Amino acid sequence: EAYAKRLGFMHQLPPLHYPQEWLDELDEVQLELRDIARSIRPMRQVLRHLIDDKNMKVSSMYLEDVEDGMEQMLQDIAQLQEMGQTLKDAYEARSAKRQNATLYVLSITSIIFLPGQFVTGLYGMNFVDSDGKPTIPELMWQDGYTYFWSLEACLIVLALLGAVLLHY
Repeated sequence: EAYAKRLGFMHQLPPLHYPQEWLDELDEVQLELRDIARSIRPMRQVLRHLIDDKNMKVSSMYLEDVEDGMEQMLQDIAQLQEMGQTLKDAYEARSAKRQNATLYVLSITSIIFLPGQFVTGLYGMNFVDSDGKPTIPELMWQDGYTYFWSLEACLIVLALLGAVLLHY
């Protein structure tokens, strides 16, 4: 019953807000429930042998009630394990969703800034002739700076359009 109350309490909060202690506790509860189930199964087999033994003077009706109680406990444990797994899966799904959103923002940021970094790197190289004059004609233009930013804006728009088209 204590496990059911604790898992029920955890189930009331959104999985995104679970502290690390709760996740550790959830793992511990899952492990303890497996150990309890592992302990009950052999006892159930022994009880079944006692029920089937005709030489026993103990009431088989009582032993069958005990066996039913053990079966009910195993079913309750299985349900609690499923509840714990559901909580864990919900937390992992929320974490994955949050991580995907973060990666999406990083990808959009990269789409915006990578073309600019490429062009900046290209125009930032030292292409000069033997006299020390730049060999890239745009560097000699009077409106070369405006041309650079126009090229940057076009590349950003193209990158964003490409990202939108690839997304759909």
